[in-house]
Amino acid sequence: MIEPSTISTDILDTNNPPAEHDFPALRDFIERATARRAFLDDFIDPLKVEFDLLREERSALEVEIRKHERAVSPLRRFPTELMSEIFAQAVQPCEILKDSSNSYFLDMQSGPWLLSAVCSRWRGIALSQPNLWAFLPLNFRRRRSTLERVAGTLSIVQAHIDRSQNAPFKLIFIPSYTTRLLEVEQDVLGRLIPHIARWEELVISGTPALYKSLATRSASTGFPTLRTLAILVHKAGNEGIRNVFDSCPRLEEVFFNMESKDNTPVDFYVDTTILRRYGAKNSWERHIDVLSNANNLVDCVLRFTFPFRPVLTETKIQLPHLSRLAVIHNKALDFLEAPALQELYCCDHLPELYDQLRQFPSLQKLFVGAPPHSVTVDLDSFMHSVPTVTSLCVYLPMNSAPAMFKVLRTSSTTIQQNQDSTSDGLPFLRTLALCIGPQSSTDIGGPLNQDELMHAIETQWRRGLRSLHIYVAKFVPSENTLERMETLRQQGMHLVLEKHALQVYQRMVEPDFRLYTDSYDLSEAMMGFWNST
Repeated sequence: MIEPSTISTDILDTNNPPAEHDFPALRDFIERATARRAFLDDFIDPLKVEFDLLREERSALEVEIRKHERAVSPLRRFPTELMSEIFAQAVQPCEILKDSSNSYFLDMQSGPWLLSAVCSRWRGIALSQPNLWAFLPLNFRRRRSTLERVAGTLSIVQAHIDRSQNAPFKLIFIPSYTTRLLEVEQDVLGRLIPHIARWEELVISGTPALYKSLATRSASTGFPTLRTLAILVHKAGNEGIRNVFDSCPRLEEVFFNMESKDNTPVDFYVDTTILRRYGAKNSWERHIDVLSNANNLVDCVLRFTFPFRPVLTETKIQLPHLSRLAVIHNKALDFLEAPALQELYCCDHLPELYDQLRQFPSLQKLFVGAPPHSVTVDLDSFMHSVPTVTSLCVYLPMNSAPAMFKVLRTSSTTIQQNQDSTSDGLPFLRTLALCIGPQSSTDIGGPLNQDELMHAIETQWRRGLRSLHIYVAKFVPSENTLERMETLRQQGMHLVLEKHALQVYQRMVEPDFRLYTDSYDLSEAMMGFWNST
C-alpha cells in the first residue's frame, strides 16, 4: 500500500486549479501510484490465467454434477410400468372429447411426440405404449387460417395409426367447412375410415359427404367398439345422418348438437341398449325416440328446438336409473318417470313446477331459473316441494327477494302454522346459491334490504347451511353487512359474493349439465327474456 495523497479534495474532486506549492505533492503521488499499479498488474496477470483455469474446471464439474444428480434422481429409477402410467395420464384427452369447440390439433409439439423427444428411454417407453398414440384430435376448423401448418398431418396421422397398433381410437374430426371437405381432410379421413372398428370415442361435425362415407364403410360392420359419441350436425349436413350410428352395440354416451344454434330438428337414431348418458338438442319427438328405450340412462340433458310442443304419450317414459337431469322446459317433466333422480337442472320456474318436484323423492341438488315476468312464484310452496334437497341454486327477480329472505329466516313454528308442515323447508340444505337480478335491462328494482338478507343467511347458518354463493344486481354491501359476512366466514361458512350472474351458474352447474353455451344465452333466459310471451 502507498501513503494516501495529501492534496485537498477541493482540488481533486473539482475543477479548481491547485496552488503552486501543491505541484510537488501531486507529482510525487502520481509517481508512487503508477509504480504501485505496475506492481499489481504484474501480480494479477498470472492470477487471471489461474482464475480462468479454475473457472473452466468449475464449469466442467457443474456439468458432471448435473449428470450424476440425474443418475440418482428417483425419476430415473421409476419402473417402466409406472412411467407408462404417468405418460398415459399426461396425454389422455380428458373432457375435451365432449367439446367440439376445442382447439386441440394433432402435431409434433405435444402428446407422445413431445414425450418421446426427451431421451431414448422415454422414447422407448412412448413407442411401446399403443394407447398413447390412439388419441387423434383433428379440429381443422380451428386451423382454417393456418392450413399450411397441417400440411404434414397425413404423415402424422399414419404414424399414430401404425404406432397405436390395435388400441381403440379417441378421435376428434371437425372439418374446416360445413358444406365440403378440403383435400387434406379427405386424405386424412381416407386413412381413418378403414380402422372404423377401432373407434371408441368420437367427436365429429360433418358434411353430407362425410356421413355418406361413414354410412358406406360402416354398413356391414357398424361401430363395434364405439362407447362415446359427440356429434354436431349442421343444417347443411342433416341429410343422411339418421342411420349412420344405428349399429353401436357398446354405445354408452351420446352428446348430440349440444352447442348448436340451429332450430332444425334432426332425424337421428342411435342404439340405446346400454346407453347411460344422453345430451342433445332436438325436437321433443326425436327425444322420445331415444328415451323410450333408454332404460339404463343415468345422466340426461334435454335441449329443444323451437317451438317446443311436447306430444302426449300414453304412458310416462320410464327411466328407473336416471340420477341427473337437465331440461330447459319443465313441461317435459310431466312425461318422465324417474324415481331415482338426485339432481335436477331446469330453467322454467312456474307454479306447476312444485307438483312436478314432488315426484322426485330422492332429489338432493336443484337448479331453478327465473320465473316469467308475469308470474308471481310461491316460494313457501317451492321450498316445501323439495324437502330432501341439500344443494339449491335459484335465480329470482329483484321483487321476489323479500319473499325469499322471509322463507329462509322463518322459524319452523311459523312455517308449520302457515303451511301445515312438520318441519322447516329444506331442513337438509347445506349449499345455497342465489342470483337476484332484474327481469330486463331497465328493471333494476328497489334497493335490497341488507338486514333481511343477513338475517336470512344467519338463520340458515344456524340450521346447517355451510356454503353460500350470492349475486345481486347493482349490490353495494354496507360496512355492517361486510362485517356480518366476515363473522360468518370466521365461524366456518364458505360465503362468496359473486361479481357476475354467470359465475353462480358456472359454480353450481357442472359443465355437462349447462343448458346454455354462453353468457348471452344464459342472461337472456335467466333474466326473463320470455316475459313478452
